[in-house]
Amino acid sequence: MTDSTQQLIPPPLMLLDVDGVLAPFQGDVLSMSRVGGEGFRRIDLDPQIGLRETFLWVSDANSERLRKLGEAFEIVWATGWAHTANRVIGPLHALKELPVIELDWTFDTPTWKLPSIEAFVTDDRPCVWVDDDLAEDAERWADQRPAPTLLVRCVPHIGLTDQLTERCLEWAAGLTLGT
Repeated sequence: MTDSTQQLIPPPLMLLDVDGVLAPFQGDVLSMSRVGGEGFRRIDLDPQIGLRETFLWVSDANSERLRKLGEAFEIVWATGWAHTANRVIGPLHALKELPVIELDWTFDTPTWKLPSIEAFVTDDRPCVWVDDDLAEDAERWADQRPAPTLLVRCVPHIGLTDQLTERCLEWAAGLTLGT
């Protein structure tokens, strides 16, 4: 039971990419090839979904990582997969339907998602952004936000790791401790 004078504070946001985070790849976004390291299994995708992708490499360890992260954060898709992430990626990782940031597909900034992220994260809520494509403009944005903001860069051919997950969880725990 909580003290009735305590306000319920929403958890920090986690802005989560797919490619290079949950779905490792080599190359660049236009000429990527999917890769799966140790602990990954190949999942063939239903062609009726209408994706250019025919398969992904999925790690069961990521399902557990996301379960832990979901206890500390409100996870939001920040991915070019858009709503397809809820239909394809979410079920592969035991995720419920998540909010989706509608991305503006203009490439006017070094971090192409940044204008859409700025439009979505308009309050003083702490957030962590997990992506493989974060440039200096994203760092400036994070530094200038009034709320604590953590950028977590994944190596695209490796993706989310235990170390990165722990970094996010420790950061969130530090928020609740006021550090």
